[in-house]
Amino acid sequence: MLSYVLRRLAGAIPTIFFVVLISFIMVHMTPGDPFSTERALSPEVLKQLHHQYRLDLPLWQQFLYYLNDLIHGNLGYSYKYQGMSINQLVFPLGAQGGFWVSVQLGLCSIAIASIIGVFFGVLSALSRNTRLNAIDHAMSIIAMLFISTPIVVTAPIAVLIFAVWLGMFPAGGWGSLTHMVLPAMVLAIPYIAIITQITRSSLIEILSSPFIRTAKAKGLSMPSIVWKHALKPALMPVVSFLGPAIAGILTGSVIVETVYTIPGIGVQVVQGATNRDYNLVLALTIIYSLLVILFNLIVDIVYAFLDPKIRY
Repeated sequence: MLSYVLRRLAGAIPTIFFVVLISFIMVHMTPGDPFSTERALSPEVLKQLHHQYRLDLPLWQQFLYYLNDLIHGNLGYSYKYQGMSINQLVFPLGAQGGFWVSVQLGLCSIAIASIIGVFFGVLSALSRNTRLNAIDHAMSIIAMLFISTPIVVTAPIAVLIFAVWLGMFPAGGWGSLTHMVLPAMVLAIPYIAIITQITRSSLIEILSSPFIRTAKAKGLSMPSIVWKHALKPALMPVVSFLGPAIAGILTGSVIVETVYTIPGIGVQVVQGATNRDYNLVLALTIIYSLLVILFNLIVDIVYAFLDPKIRY
């Protein structure tokens, strides 16, 4: 297992390199100047800024400098917030914003989605072709409804119902558990629906397998069959989905963070793109790529525990 992990980590190095290279070229091909503002700067000041941020060098030389900084853990300096490093913006001390806020929100959301989604998926699968078949149909309809409804719709509706009408949760902000509940639930809703459908389909397939029929013939109860024999293999597609989903939910909560005024990296993605803050956009792209590689590796390792036949 250790050799497999080391091989995967070594294989991730060229992947990250090409992600950095392609992203670097694309952001520097964007039209416009990162220092262009409503108030025009003098040519002397503009020249000085270009020299300070190495923008007056050839592109290949800029890339080598950036790669050297990246190897040493330096993500560069912001073009918009001059004098402030990207490390400070994305990873501020005290977990008061940036990446750490998105991690709290994302992990809470994915935990909610996993627990509720698996529960509803199991319930839906066990209700199929029984006298409780209506539960299966209802859950399938509700799941498809939430899968097809974008967060840009559900987020403001949730604010209207639970913050304005009922007054149960704050309409925005960050700092306490009550501030986390509403955005975490909104962010988790589509993932709950997807995990419910994946779990349902996978469990239905597993329950028709020969080893399940053998367990039934031995007189085992259905709860025992599901818990001891069917659930672990049925969760493998869910685990496969969770790998990229966790990375996506940590970095892609732009709408939720904007609606609920949460100071996470989702807002920074928008600000970086709008302000042509090349280093900020590059840093967030690299972080997303690293998270995808990391969580896919974790998924492969978890596979070995869910299915004893898998060996690396």
